[in-house]
Amino acid sequence: MKYNILNILFFIFATALFVGCQEDYEDTEVESPSYDDDSAVRFVDDNSTDVLLNNSTLSFSLTVIRDNESDALEVPIVVVTNENSVFDIPGSVSFAAGEDSVSITISMADTATYDVAYALELEFDDEYYSNPYKSEYPTYSGEVTLLNVCALDNGMTDFEGSWTGYDHFIEDLGYSYVSEVVAYDATDEGVTISGLNNGFITAYWGETIIDGGTCVLTIDENFGIVEIEDQYLFTTDYNGASYVYNVYGSGTWDNCGDNLSIYIEYDLYNETSGYELPSYYYSDNTDHFILEVVVSASSITSFNEKSSKVEIKLPDFKR
Repeated sequence: MKYNILNILFFIFATALFVGCQEDYEDTEVESPSYDDDSAVRFVDDNSTDVLLNNSTLSFSLTVIRDNESDALEVPIVVVTNENSVFDIPGSVSFAAGEDSVSITISMADTATYDVAYALELEFDDEYYSNPYKSEYPTYSGEVTLLNVCALDNGMTDFEGSWTGYDHFIEDLGYSYVSEVVAYDATDEGVTISGLNNGFITAYWGETIIDGGTCVLTIDENFGIVEIEDQYLFTTDYNGASYVYNVYGSGTWDNCGDNLSIYIEYDLYNETSGYELPSYYYSDNTDHFILEVVVSASSITSFNEKSSKVEIKLPDFKR
């Protein structure tokens, strides 16, 4: 009998506990974030996040889109970050009826420091105008850098002529060859040069150039940038064996002084044997060859502190 009473008491307790849980639990439906299907205002993905400006172009544009263009719409822009207050930013973006894409213009103060990347962050944070389910976002985050670029005097033809200076190798030891570079055929597509690395590859590395010897540089007129895209440079001969070399690199040009000057860091890649120069053998001293020249100069006074040749023992190397 005592056993039955205990069972009955346990059943009553369990039933009361279950009913109590049922009373405390309320099944609710959580609504998804609200948004206006007719707006969904956001920045496009291909807006640049690494913007370069120069002292003659102090503004850039960002593209903003929306889903429905039936009515006119004005949306406030929220400034999250305006580093050092160097940016002039509109207070809102306006869509006319029928427009689904507009551009806003951001201006940079001419008092900004050259070569400094300033942070800029904007957003549309009102849920009425945003749609969290779009692939684009109602936010923009980027950096803007002001470059000091003095315009070319005669356009791309300013690069044509002898590039006087040095083709450095292990610069910290003073080891350099006089540049043999000559530039010609300058167009908007690029500048052809010959003579790059002649001093090192022939006099120091001991190989003879038997083919090629030219490459094309891409020049950015607006931002003072030089690019050597990966390309064939020359074929050499060493003890009867041929070696094919590619070249690639990048640098800058500057026309703010007496002469147009060019600074390029570049590397050679031996396609035949699969190694890079100079870093593969001289990483303790230098990572790149350095071309440091002025165009059509009558002297090399800018570089006269450097020696034209310093003997360094060639390491043992089986090509």
